[in-house]
Amino acid sequence: SSFDDLSLVQLLVKEGQSAIDSLPAGIKNNRELIAEVIRSNVRRLIVDRQSVNPAYYDKMSNILNGLIEQSKSDVEDYEEYLQKLIELAKMVENPQSGTSYPTAITTAAQAALYDNLGSDEDLALKVDNAIITSKQDDWKNSRIKTKIVRNAIKKVLAEDSDQVDVILNIAREQSDY
Repeated sequence: SSFDDLSLVQLLVKEGQSAIDSLPAGIKNNRELIAEVIRSNVRRLIVDRQSVNPAYYDKMSNILNGLIEQSKSDVEDYEEYLQKLIELAKMVENPQSGTSYPTAITTAAQAALYDNLGSDEDLALKVDNAIITSKQDDWKNSRIKTKIVRNAIKKVLAEDSDQVDVILNIAREQSDY
C-alpha cells in the first residue's frame, strides 16, 4: 500500500480513532484487519526501539501481548479495545507521555537509565552525569573513547559490574549522548 506504515502510529497518537479513516478502504471496513494492522505497527515500533530502553519496551510488549490475548476472548466491545490500542500506541511513540517519571528525570536518556536501573532515580542521575562528563566527541565510534565512558559507568555501578555493558549499550543508543 502507498501509505507509510510507521506514520500510522503517529496518526493514531495525533488523531485517535479518526486516523482509521486514512486507512485503505479494504482495511478500514474490516474491524479485525484494523486491529491487526494497528497491532503489527505498534509491535514493529516496539522492536525498533527495544535497544533504546529495553525495560520500558519490554513492558510495552507485555501490554500488547495482553491486548492480543484479550482480543481472542473478544469480551470487550470493539471501540473500547481500539481505544486501548491507541493508548498503547501513544506510550510506545512517546515514552514520557505514559509514564510519570520523577521530576529530576528530564531527558529520554535519563528515562532510559531510570527504567533500566530498577527505577533508582539517584543512580540514574549519577550514571547520566558520569556519561555526560566522560564522553568525548564521537565517543560511540572510538574504542578508546567508549572505554572511557564504560569506566565512568563502572565507577558508579561498582557493585553491579554485570550491568555495566547493558547500560553502556543503552547509552550508545541515546541521541542525547
